Amino acid sequence: MRDWALAVFAGGADPAPAAPREAWRVFLAVERCALPLRARVLARRARLSSDAAAVLEARANAELVRALSARARLITLGRMVSRLGTGAVALKGGAAALGTDPLDVQDVDVLVRPEHAEAVAAGLEAGAGARRLGAEAAPGTAGTFHLAPRGADDAVPVEVHYALPFVGDADPWAEAVPAGPPGILRLAPALHLWHVLVHGAVHHPERRGSLRELLMTAGAVAACDAGELAEVRARAAAHPDAPPLLRTLDVAESLARGVPAADAFRPLGALGYLFAASGGGRAYRGALGIYTMRAAYALATAEGAYRRLWLSSPSGVRSLEKFGGASWVDRLIPAAGHTLRVAYRGACTVAGTLRALRLARAARALAAEAPRG
Repeated sequence: MRDWALAVFAGGADPAPAAPREAWRVFLAVERCALPLRARVLARRARLSSDAAAVLEARANAELVRALSARARLITLGRMVSRLGTGAVALKGGAAALGTDPLDVQDVDVLVRPEHAEAVAAGLEAGAGARRLGAEAAPGTAGTFHLAPRGADDAVPVEVHYALPFVGDADPWAEAVPAGPPGILRLAPALHLWHVLVHGAVHHPERRGSLRELLMTAGAVAACDAGELAEVRARAAAHPDAPPLLRTLDVAESLARGVPAADAFRPLGALGYLFAASGGGRAYRGALGIYTMRAAYALATAEGAYRRLWLSSPSGVRSLEKFGGASWVDRLIPAAGHTLRVAYRGACTVAGTLRALRLARAARALAAEAPRG
């Protein structure tokens, strides 16, 4: 299914592989690409079984509802920040939701200037009927870059960012461009591509190589000119996580050009299906589950990813920057918060590594044995 979908996204129209309904459900739940996949299937009249068509239609409609909700939230937010005399930058999937080829979103990430973050969050609660979801650290807390999400029962949550993590010293406001709705901007093309690339391939290793992330990156590639693309590629080559960043760029460029792409992330795709088939998020709740999953993705990636999970990964055991959160540890003994957090993450990673190793080996074997094309 993954091979077929990659071919469809590159312009192909081959019949879909024969598979039971449950396999289609797992595939689309992991890859989160039903909405653009349905559009391509309809445009190219690719043939699907009745079971595949039914699952694709249901999943695409669910993704469409979330994408439309994200668009509505951004329009409302744009009016609000305009009244406050400021603006907001739609990030990642939120930016895609404002375009002609939206993707699935779980929340809407927006960037505002630090001095406006709390006012925007308060405006969301007052005007949009949203409530805070979870604990919140004050803007400026070491290592933090967004407030707690604001969510409503009938809409996707909004996460107010006041900084862009892991993008270096670039000023996100310097060359931001209008995104459509008044008050809403998008990042300059090269910075948007870099942000999407680092977020999907480094910050969230469990999303690395997923079709949704590859499609989002392909859309960002298509918005760049040759010079901007070369700039981002050079930056990726110099990064500690250069292998997955460059592989993501390679596949995304192929998809953006409509050229069939070799799947550089087969083991990670297989690992995602194994997680989903074994209960998905329900089976990997809590810190132990999260760090087991991250360790499995690092081990399946290889190329030193497991070592970086300990030493330098933004989502790993010891982040590059000390983090001050909003937990009871940070409130009661802030001086020890970072040390205790690292120890807890390390213990969870050690406890989950054996299971993660088994999962990674199973995923690599599954990817190697699966028929291609």
